[in-house]
Amino acid sequence: MIVEGLCSDSEASVRGLTKVSIAYDHIKARRARRRVGAGPQGTLADYVPFYLAPRSPMLYAIHSGNVSAEAADCTRIVYLCTTSQHLRDQGRTVVTTDRHAASALAEFTTDDQVFASSVDWQVMAAKYWKDTADDPDRSDRRQAELLVHHRVPWDNILVIATANEPVHTEVRTVLGKFGITTKVVVRPNWYF
Repeated sequence: MIVEGLCSDSEASVRGLTKVSIAYDHIKARRARRRVGAGPQGTLADYVPFYLAPRSPMLYAIHSGNVSAEAADCTRIVYLCTTSQHLRDQGRTVVTTDRHAASALAEFTTDDQVFASSVDWQVMAAKYWKDTADDPDRSDRRQAELLVHHRVPWDNILVIATANEPVHTEVRTVLGKFGITTKVVVRPNWYF
């Protein structure tokens, strides 16, 4: 990943780069069919996805043991953080959504002003985002995405967040072997 950067699911699959999946297979299949309605188009599998907030519904599913057994230890998952502005400054094509991108209701845009006004920032900031009778798509909105077409080079990552000190140390050690100085922080409150 450090050498190749982050690759879209379609590219990683073709090149055999995925070692452990932390996703639902049925959702990955749906993402491979879901067309992106802005920017370079293609399908969601042609993009590197980023969530906009920690403690996502997907991380909760992994924490709860609802995904693969290999992915069960959430403390081994790290957050790779960047900003849409930084990505654009680096020449990346960025598409954003107002909810889970695989949802039929998702709206895609390349316009940062539309993006800023369409995301439910209250749900993004909330510690709890469970769907309710009055608000039945909170978890879907919590999964709004920033999508980068094809690839994100490693130098586009600004910060790495870990769950604890041992993983922080491990990440620093790996980065050090490659001479990489990306900032690494410990954020236990970003995990379940």
